[in-house]
Amino acid sequence: MKIDVRGSEAVLLCPKCDFSYIKITKTELFNRKAEDDLSGLHVSIEGISLRVDDSLIGNPSDRRSGMYIYFECENCPEVSRLSLSQHKGETFLSFT
Repeated sequence: MKIDVRGSEAVLLCPKCDFSYIKITKTELFNRKAEDDLSGLHVSIEGISLRVDDSLIGNPSDRRSGMYIYFECENCPEVSRLSLSQHKGETFLSFT
């Protein structure tokens, strides 16, 4: 994950070209009813389209809720994804 720390803020950089202008194109939220529950809510927003279902397939967290934020770089054709997941009380970030 590449970030540019600017005082009290941090700016995500494109993982391919290090450009700071990356725009959010899609978000996905996976929300479990309870820890380890196999059911829950999956919400996906892309543009002005909203999709809601109960599939937790693809959840970045094996046991808890998780989230993806998708980005497109304005300088190169890179499409990247920020993942937020939880395990044993810790929250993990990964950027691919």
